[in-house]
Amino acid sequence: MKKVILMVAFMAATVAANAQFYIGGGFQLNSSKPVHAEDADVDATTRFSLIPEIGYNIDDKWTIGLGIGYKHISNFTLTVDDYKLGFDKMNGFTIQPYVRYNFVKWNNVSLFAQGGLGYTYAKGTVEGERRSDDFDATIGTFYIGFMPGVKVDLSKKLSLIATIGNLGWETASVGGDIDGIDPSSTFDLNVDLSQINFAMYYNF
Repeated sequence: MKKVILMVAFMAATVAANAQFYIGGGFQLNSSKPVHAEDADVDATTRFSLIPEIGYNIDDKWTIGLGIGYKHISNFTLTVDDYKLGFDKMNGFTIQPYVRYNFVKWNNVSLFAQGGLGYTYAKGTVEGERRSDDFDATIGTFYIGFMPGVKVDLSKKLSLIATIGNLGWETASVGGDIDGIDPSSTFDLNVDLSQINFAMYYNF
C-alpha cells in the first residue's frame, strides 16, 4: 500500500513539475452612447469587468482555462421577451471556462481562436417613472461563443493576451420582483473594438 501511495505521489509531483500552468487575469472597461440618441443628455452605458484566471497549456497548440470574477454595468436597457427594462446599474458574478487553439506563431507572437462558455448572475434596480417605482431584479445569462485573439510572450514568465469581438449565442432570464417574463435568446456577431479584452498571465 505504501508503495502505491509513494508511486501516486511521485507521479503527481512529476506532472506538477512539468505542467505548463499559468495564473493571471483580465479586465474590460468601456463606455458607449447610442449613435442616434435623441436626447443629448442620455447617460452613456458603462461596462467594467475584472476576471482572475487559471489555465494550463496542454501543448504548443491547445490551452484550457477558467475565469471567475466580477462584472458591473450601469445605465443600460435590456430587452427580454419584448419587455424593455431600463437598469440604473447591475453587479454580478461570472464564471467562464474556455479552450484556445493557437494556429499561427511568429517568434513570441501567437494568433489563436478561443471557444468558451459563460454564466453570469447579477442583481440590479429597474428604473420606474419615479424613484418610488423602482424595483429589484436579477438576471441570469448563459453564453457560448468564439472569438479571435493574440498572445504576446513578453518574457518566459509573462504573457499579454488580447481578444477582440465575439460570435456567439446568449440566453437571459429575469427574476426578482418581476414575474411572467420568458427567457430571451440572441445570436451576436461583433468584431469592433468595443469588445476588446486584455489579460496578463504569469507562466509557471
